[in-house]
Amino acid sequence: MTGRYQIHYGMQHSVITSDRPHGLPLDEITLPQKLKENGYSTYIVGKWHLGFYRKEYMPLHRGFERFYGYLTGGEDYWTHRRPNLFAKDPNAFHGLDLRDQDKPVLDQNGTYSTNLFASKAIEIIRNHPQNKPMFLYLPFQAVHSPLEAPREYIDMYKNVENTLVRTYAAMVTAMDEAVGNVTDALRKTGLWNDTVLIFSTGKEGQFSAAYFRRQLKDTIWFVGFFS
Repeated sequence: MTGRYQIHYGMQHSVITSDRPHGLPLDEITLPQKLKENGYSTYIVGKWHLGFYRKEYMPLHRGFERFYGYLTGGEDYWTHRRPNLFAKDPNAFHGLDLRDQDKPVLDQNGTYSTNLFASKAIEIIRNHPQNKPMFLYLPFQAVHSPLEAPREYIDMYKNVENTLVRTYAAMVTAMDEAVGNVTDALRKTGLWNDTVLIFSTGKEGQFSAAYFRRQLKDTIWFVGFFS
């Protein structure tokens, strides 16, 4: 979001958890801030996870004029509640983590997040005035934990014996289809030929996959970049 490595502004030590009073430093200039200064409309749909303990750290104060998504590192794909990752009870949850601008979204329980975020992105594309440049940041939760996918995608991989791998493959397929739907919307609205599409991913693998390696995934050691 800044174009700079996190070590330059003190974010190299861990991910931002719900109980930590910090975030992307306010003196860091973000990409949407610069684009907005140059006449772009700026939208984010999906995951923020750059700080939220004060309003100044929220997306609407960091260069985005429209935000639909969640603030923390992950949510349940269906209920949009934040899992309590440190509780012994696997069904323990924190509160709802889904917002439209700065208001909680209460009517999307049961809507798979990948499909929800794609539909919101498509809605923005369709309603955006074509005479104004647009920056749309669409960070899907997929394929971040928890591993959850609609049954119709899971059933595509009945030949995969491992249920976790089967669900993971289903999540990738659902996201692939969602990206295709978004690009179709760009084509249908006439924006495709004037669009730069960047498809990128995160820096690390699943947390437990790095459990026995040096400093796990959330530091600047080797595993944090290559797990």
